[in-house]
Amino acid sequence: MRRSLIPPALVRLAVIGWLGLPGEALTWTLLTIAAPGAYLLTDVLAGLSRGHRRVAVRGRLRQFADHAWR
Repeated sequence: MRRSLIPPALVRLAVIGWLGLPGEALTWTLLTIAAPGAYLLTDVLAGLSRGHRRVAVRGRLRQFADHAWR
Protein backbone atom coordinates (compact mmCIF):
# COMPACT_ATOMS: atom_id res chain seq x y z
CA MET A 1 0.00 0.00 0.00
CA ARG A 2 1.25 3.46 -0.78
CA ARG A 3 2.41 5.56 2.15
CA SER A 4 -0.09 8.28 1.28
CA LEU A 5 -2.97 5.81 1.73
CA ILE A 6 -1.90 4.46 5.11
CA PRO A 7 -3.19 7.32 7.34
CA PRO A 8 -6.70 7.40 5.78
CA ALA A 9 -6.86 3.60 5.93
CA LEU A 10 -5.93 3.64 9.62
CA VAL A 11 -8.58 6.27 10.37
CA ARG A 12 -11.13 4.21 8.47
CA LEU A 13 -10.15 1.08 10.40
CA ALA A 14 -10.57 2.90 13.71
CA VAL A 15 -13.95 4.41 12.81
CA ILE A 16 -15.35 1.17 11.42
CA GLY A 17 -14.05 -0.68 14.47
CA TRP A 18 -15.63 1.81 16.85
CA LEU A 19 -18.98 1.94 15.09
CA GLY A 20 -19.59 -1.32 13.30
CA LEU A 21 -17.28 -4.17 14.15
CA PRO A 22 -17.79 -6.35 17.20
CA GLY A 23 -15.56 -5.88 20.21
CA GLU A 24 -14.40 -3.09 22.44
CA ALA A 25 -13.47 0.28 20.98
CA LEU A 26 -10.20 0.11 22.91
CA THR A 27 -9.25 -3.09 21.08
CA TRP A 28 -9.72 -1.45 17.69
CA THR A 29 -7.84 1.63 18.82
CA LEU A 30 -4.87 -0.48 19.93
CA LEU A 31 -4.91 -2.44 16.66
CA THR A 32 -4.95 0.83 14.73
CA ILE A 33 -1.97 2.11 16.69
CA ALA A 34 -0.08 -1.19 16.43
CA ALA A 35 -0.45 -1.55 12.64
CA PRO A 36 2.36 0.87 11.66
CA GLY A 37 4.50 -0.44 14.50
CA ALA A 38 4.31 -3.98 13.13
CA TYR A 39 5.93 -2.87 9.87
CA LEU A 40 8.72 -1.10 11.72
CA LEU A 41 9.30 -4.03 14.05
CA THR A 42 9.54 -6.58 11.24
CA ASP A 43 11.89 -4.31 9.31
CA VAL A 44 14.24 -3.98 12.29
CA LEU A 45 14.11 -7.72 13.06
CA ALA A 46 14.83 -8.59 9.43
CA GLY A 47 17.83 -6.28 9.44
CA LEU A 48 19.14 -7.74 12.67
CA SER A 49 18.66 -11.33 11.50
CA ARG A 50 20.88 -10.77 8.46
CA GLY A 51 23.92 -10.72 10.73
CA HIS A 52 24.95 -7.11 10.27
CA ARG A 53 27.74 -5.72 12.36
CA ARG A 54 27.17 -3.57 15.42
CA VAL A 55 27.50 -0.35 13.41
CA ALA A 56 24.77 -1.50 11.05
CA VAL A 57 22.57 -2.38 14.01
CA ARG A 58 22.97 1.15 15.36
CA GLY A 59 22.01 2.48 11.96
CA ARG A 60 18.92 0.26 11.90
CA LEU A 61 17.91 1.40 15.37
CA ARG A 62 18.40 5.02 14.34
CA GLN A 63 16.28 4.38 11.25
CA PHE A 64 13.62 2.74 13.41
CA ALA A 65 13.55 5.76 15.73
CA ASP A 66 13.29 8.08 12.73
CA HIS A 67 10.35 6.15 11.26
CA ALA A 68 8.61 5.84 14.62
CA TRP A 69 8.32 9.62 15.00
CA ARG A 70 6.90 10.29 11.53
